[in-house]
Amino acid sequence: MQVSDKGPENAQGSTTRHGGGAFTPTPKTPEQLQKQISALESALNVSFTPHAESQQHILKDLSVKELREFHATRYNAMVTILPYIKRGEPVPEEIKERFAHQIRLLYNLETYTAAHREGKDGRLREPQVDVMEDISCALGNGELQGYVKLPTGFGKTRIFAALTEAMDVKTLVLVPKSLLCSQTVREFMKLSPTMDVHERHGGKDTGDGKVVISTYQYFVEASKDGRLDPKQFGAVILDEGHKALGDKTQHAIDRIPADVPTIAFTATPTYNDKKSLEAMTGECWHEVDLPSAIRMGALAPVSVVLAKTKVDLSSVSIVGEHYDENEFTKAVQQAGLAQSAVHLYSQAFSGRSAVGFCASVAHAEECARKFQNAGIPAAALSGHTPDAVRDQVIDDFRAGKIKALFSADLLIEGFDAANASVCFNMAPTASIVSAEQRGGRVLRLDPKDPSKLAVVVDFFYPDERRSMPQVFFSDILGGIDCPTGDENSPEGNRAQKELRERLSALAIEGLDLVVESDEVLKIVQDSRPAQELTPAPEGWLTV
Repeated sequence: MQVSDKGPENAQGSTTRHGGGAFTPTPKTPEQLQKQISALESALNVSFTPHAESQQHILKDLSVKELREFHATRYNAMVTILPYIKRGEPVPEEIKERFAHQIRLLYNLETYTAAHREGKDGRLREPQVDVMEDISCALGNGELQGYVKLPTGFGKTRIFAALTEAMDVKTLVLVPKSLLCSQTVREFMKLSPTMDVHERHGGKDTGDGKVVISTYQYFVEASKDGRLDPKQFGAVILDEGHKALGDKTQHAIDRIPADVPTIAFTATPTYNDKKSLEAMTGECWHEVDLPSAIRMGALAPVSVVLAKTKVDLSSVSIVGEHYDENEFTKAVQQAGLAQSAVHLYSQAFSGRSAVGFCASVAHAEECARKFQNAGIPAAALSGHTPDAVRDQVIDDFRAGKIKALFSADLLIEGFDAANASVCFNMAPTASIVSAEQRGGRVLRLDPKDPSKLAVVVDFFYPDERRSMPQVFFSDILGGIDCPTGDENSPEGNRAQKELRERLSALAIEGLDLVVESDEVLKIVQDSRPAQELTPAPEGWLTV
């Protein structure tokens, strides 16, 4: 996908030249502008704007310059189509179809968001409507590629399902894994049971439809051999858009025509130092950071607990930016850390739904086994788990039949269970992406538990080498507590205060629980890799 130059650059120039000839805008009276708009509507068989008041705003309040800057899509349609009309020539079908598509999509989207804003359709929360309006504004300004940054649990699947319904064009939705395809279909059906949604990927093909949901992996090959032709779609949505930054996937995304709106959604737009969504899709159209989402009530309030272990990783090999998973697993097994997690859950979180992130399949299976032995319904999932078994386990977890679910990697992205409220980060990570995605699994609002307080337990492992940078959820959160609403209000802090008091009174073998901000900060900072000192100039002291 190449970022189109048909929108913003044309929108900034004083003269736009297309195949139909040059058109130099001059100031127009409202009557003249209305006549041009009517001619354009007749030629394209579309309505220019969804509301009479918005059209009157264009006619009476905006100069040509302002129309060009703030309504670039409609402006470009005018300066392209009107020369043909003025000369009495038929508008070429390709040009007519392109602009009719763009304006109809905008009309549909603006009508849809207005209905939600006016309270006529209550399927979206107000912060979600804000996202839709900013996407509509960007498309109206002539931008065709961009991304939206929303924290995990904000409801981005619901947003792009609503976006797909609103645009009412054939839409391709790409997700990272086949597990997420069926989950995404369910979310679409929850929003609108009549939507024509189909899955197409390596493990399933339900045919073509108005909405096609596929995986990046399938799209890489299917876009080459014609099984999934991106030219057939009027819009493309990239779920977990940072997963599209691999070389093969980027080459496939480049096959999407430049004039097809392509919108990426992610919680983590920067994949690493060299790759980011901004480089691929252009500007961010809407952004909400995690603490802001919590304070506005879009996510559950959360507290972070640091669980200091006695497992010294100083002798565990480091491979790239990870501890060797076999050596790490052996070290935590010898220390009986899974049993420590059982004691922590039993004494502090009994009855709550917990997810645990482990270093390996063996580590996850051991944790599940220890919980089961203690009478706590638990399960482990991995990439080797058969699809049918995996789906049943997740359904049982959502239903509360399984209370603890452990995985090495499977639940990082897209796992959706509103009842999950406790996260055990039992394996260290150097990835900001993984740290935010892990904790985000327990931040979803739960309609069945309006007073839900999410808890993220970061397990801390000493390593005297200080060469393995660990990212903790407190880094993502900017602290250890984040209540909904005013963080300084007594009401907002009460639940976190009660949690700290309860945890401070516990004695868990193998773990020291740290619940105060200053102490957490000190431990985390002391674990950071030591900075190399620049040699001092001659005559100076190196401190």
